[in-house]
Amino acid sequence: MIHNARKHVDSVVAEGLPADRAYGRAGFCLGWAVENGLHNDEELAGSEWLDRFLDRELTAPALLAAFDGMIDEETLDGTGYAFAEEYVGWQAGQYFSELVRLFAVPTVWHIEDTWSNFDRVRELVDARYAEWAGLT
Repeated sequence: MIHNARKHVDSVVAEGLPADRAYGRAGFCLGWAVENGLHNDEELAGSEWLDRFLDRELTAPALLAAFDGMIDEETLDGTGYAFAEEYVGWQAGQYFSELVRLFAVPTVWHIEDTWSNFDRVRELVDARYAEWAGLT
């Protein structure tokens, strides 16, 4: 498993923030993976949640919440999982520290769930994925 947002709700609330912020940082990652076809098509294809996200009716963190707050081998395909494990996983930590710097916030929980913030994260993750995949 790469991330379980439900485990972080108490930490988010302790920061004085809404509980749904626990889904933001990993939700942006899942949204990026879906937009790039790196999700587990067998598990997620045909989901009304997936279609609503792709139509921008549902934000990426809300998509993550709809899938139990988990990023794991059931939500990502093999390539997506390998990349996420190295870049987002707790052993790596690079993704979270880069988000704090990108948004100049005290913690990743302070990043608001907006499409413009998702677009900023998408550019960052696109660049890291290109490096990881040897595309640059």
